[in-house]
Amino acid sequence: MRQRGFGPVCRVISCVAMVLGVATAHAQSRSPEGNSTIHIDDAVLQKDLSSMPGMAGSDRGIDLLEQGATRIILADDTALAARVPQDHRWPELLVDSVPMIPAGATYWIRFPITPDPELKGVPLSLSIVARAPVDLYLNGVRVLVAEQRPLGRTGPLVPEPDFQPLVVQITFACDGKPEVLSARVQSLPGDEPAYPPLRLVLQTARNHALASRLGIHFGLFIGVNLIIALLAFLTWRWDRRERSWWLLALLALVTVIAAICHLGGPLDHMGYPPLLSTIMHRAMSGLFSWRILLVLLVLRALRGDAIGRTFRWWAGPALALTVLNLVIPLMPSTMDLRWTRWVLGSLSLLLFIGLTTEVVRASFRLMRAKGAQRWFAIGALAFVLITVISVVLEQMDTSFGWLGLITTYIFYLSLPLSIAIYLALRSAKNNRLVARQRDELDQEVQERTAELEAEKHEVVRQKERSDQLLLNILPGEVAEELKDTGGAVAKLFDQATILFTDFKGFTEASEQLSPQELVKELNTCFMAFDHIITAHGIEKIKTIGDAYMCAGGLPDPRSAAPVDVVNAALEMQTFMIARKKQRDEEGLPSFEMRVGIHTGPVVAGIVGVKKFQYDIWGDTVNTASRMESSGEVGQVNISEATYALVKDAQEIGGEYNAQHATRQRANPKAFTFTPRGKVQAKGKGVLEMYFVERAVG
Repeated sequence: MRQRGFGPVCRVISCVAMVLGVATAHAQSRSPEGNSTIHIDDAVLQKDLSSMPGMAGSDRGIDLLEQGATRIILADDTALAARVPQDHRWPELLVDSVPMIPAGATYWIRFPITPDPELKGVPLSLSIVARAPVDLYLNGVRVLVAEQRPLGRTGPLVPEPDFQPLVVQITFACDGKPEVLSARVQSLPGDEPAYPPLRLVLQTARNHALASRLGIHFGLFIGVNLIIALLAFLTWRWDRRERSWWLLALLALVTVIAAICHLGGPLDHMGYPPLLSTIMHRAMSGLFSWRILLVLLVLRALRGDAIGRTFRWWAGPALALTVLNLVIPLMPSTMDLRWTRWVLGSLSLLLFIGLTTEVVRASFRLMRAKGAQRWFAIGALAFVLITVISVVLEQMDTSFGWLGLITTYIFYLSLPLSIAIYLALRSAKNNRLVARQRDELDQEVQERTAELEAEKHEVVRQKERSDQLLLNILPGEVAEELKDTGGAVAKLFDQATILFTDFKGFTEASEQLSPQELVKELNTCFMAFDHIITAHGIEKIKTIGDAYMCAGGLPDPRSAAPVDVVNAALEMQTFMIARKKQRDEEGLPSFEMRVGIHTGPVVAGIVGVKKFQYDIWGDTVNTASRMESSGEVGQVNISEATYALVKDAQEIGGEYNAQHATRQRANPKAFTFTPRGKVQAKGKGVLEMYFVERAVG
C-alpha cells in the first residue's frame, strides 16, 4: 500500500521540480542571439550535422533544440498549437539545462520561427528523432502524427543504431509574421523520468541525405523491376505460347508495388498521411505470400509443368498466410489472446515454411534441367534464403548494418537480375541458333546456287549438244525453224544437185567381215564423205544401207553449186580408191564405189512426228539414183543437165568459186568429160550421161 501511494507523490514532486527548473531557466537565460524567435535562412540551413546523434547520415541542416527560443509546457491542450504568441504561458527551454520529463506525461514544445522571405514556397524536410508518440503542428495545422518508434529497430537502409528519423515536408508562409512549429509529445508509461526524447532537424530537401539515400536504393529497386516487367511483357506479347513470360512480368510488377509499399509503409519516407502509410505497410505484408507463390509458378512454368494445378493447390495457403499477416499485428497483446496469437502465429509459420520449401524443391528441380532457365532457379533460391533471413531478423528485432543493406538488395534484385540473365542467355542462344540457321541457309543457298549453276551449265551443254545433234540431222535453217515454230514447211527448190553413191561388193564384204567390222568400215567411209561434203557446203540427206545421199543448193540455194557437188564426188572417189589400195595391202576386204549426179527441181522438208529427218522428193531424186546405178566403179556419172552446168567450169586456185567464175575465164577448165551417149536407165528410158574427171594440169 505504501508503494502505491509513494508513486503519485514522486510524480507530483517531479512536476514541481520541472516547473521550478523551467522558471529558473526562463529567468536566467535567453536565446544565444537575444531574440525570442529562431531565424531561418539558407545560410543557417547549411550547418553541418554530422556530429549529431541520429543524424550521422545527414549532411546539413539546423537542430531546432540547439537554437534557443524553444519553449516547453507540461500540459495537454490543442489550443497550444495556435500561431498566436502565448509566450507568457511558455517557459523557455535552455539548451544546457533540459528538465526531466515524468514518465507518462504529456507536454508541448513550441518553436517560434522567423523564416527568411526567400524561403517562401521552398519545401523543407523536417526530420524528427523521437521514441515517444509525437503530433506535429505548423501554425496550428497538424502536419504529422507519429506513432511509437522503438529504439534499435532501424532496418538495413537506416543504419543509425539508436534512432529512426521520421521525415515530413513543410513549407513556411513567409508572410512577415513569426511562425510557430509545435510538437505534442507523450512520454511512454512505465519509463523512468528522462530528458525530452525528441530532436527536430530542419533541412532543405536537397540536403536530406537519408531521403536521398532511400530514394537511390528504392529507385534502383523499382526501376530495375519495371524494366524487367516491361521486357517480359513485350516478350510475352511477341510469343504468347510461353506462359512464363506473363508470370515473370507479373512477378516484377508485384515486386515494384512491394518496394513502393515498403518505402511508404515501414520506412515512412514518402510523406504520406499516417493512415495511408499504415495501409501501405499492411499491403506490403499482404503481397509477401503472393510474391513467393508467383516465384513458384514461374519455376513450374519454366520447367514445362502445368501451373493451373500448382495455383489451385497453393493459392489457398497463400491467401491464408496473407490474412494471418494482416490480422495478427492488429490483435491486442493481452493474456486472454495469448494462446490465440500463438496458434495463429504457428499456423502462419507453417504456411510460410511449406510455401518456401516448395519453392526450394522446384528450384533444385529446375537447376537440373538444361538451359538458361537454371539462372532463374538460382535467383529464386537466393530470394527464398533472404526471405527466411529477413523473417528471422524481424523476430530478433535487430539489424546488421551493411549486411542488412546487402540483404535488402538481394531481396529486391535477386529475381530481376536472374530474369535479366535468363533473358540475356536465352537471347544469346536464340541469336546463335539464328546465326547457325542463317549460316546453314547461306551454305544451302550457295550449294543450291552451285547446283543451279551446274544444272544451268548442263542445260546449256545439253542444249548445245541437242542443237549439234539436231544440226547433224537437219540443216541449220530448218533446225531453227523447227525450234521456233515446232515444224518446218516443205519448200520447192528450182535447182538442186543430187549426189548418190553405192558400194560394189558390199554383200560379199559383209560375208567376209563380222558385223562390227563391217559397220566400222562403213562408218569410216561415210565419215570421210561427211568431211568432204561439209567442206564444199553440201547438205547430207541420208544413208540407206551402203548408199549415201547428199544435195547441193539447199536449203540455201547459195550454199553449193553443181560444180561443188562434182568436186566433192571426185574427192570421194579418190578417197575410196586410196582406201581400197590400203585394205588390199592389208589383205582385208574393201569396197568400190559408183557415184551418180543429177541437177533439177526438188521439194525438201520434214515429214512425220517421230524420228523425223530432212528429206527431198521429186523426179530429180529418181534420176540421180539412176545416174548412180547406171555408172561404173571408180567413175563419177553425171546427167546431161548437170553437164550443161559444169562443162564450162574454170579452175580457180584449185577450188571453184562461183563469184569469180566469170572474171577468170583465162584459167584452164576444171574438168574433163567422157560422153557415154544415150544409156538406158531403169524406169527412165534413155538418158544422156557423162563421166567426169578432174582436168590434168
